[in-house]
Amino acid sequence: MLVGSDPDAAHLVHAAIEDHAERLAGVIRCFLAQPECAGVKRIIIGGGFPGNRTGALSVRRAARLLKLARAVAACQ
Repeated sequence: MLVGSDPDAAHLVHAAIEDHAERLAGVIRCFLAQPECAGVKRIIIGGGFPGNRTGALSVRRAARLLKLARAVAACQ
């Protein structure tokens, strides 16, 4: 659908992936802010979600958002 001939459908899917990625990144930020999570280097997301195309795109986008946030914080 992302590369199909219906641009409205592609936009809708892209927007849903972006929204989910932003929410996922927010949850991960909250998780990592907990004192018990000090030193956590990796988080595994399972349950089949990353196994489908939209899930994988969302997880990769969330990872990118988190990396960008760290880069901005390092520059401030």
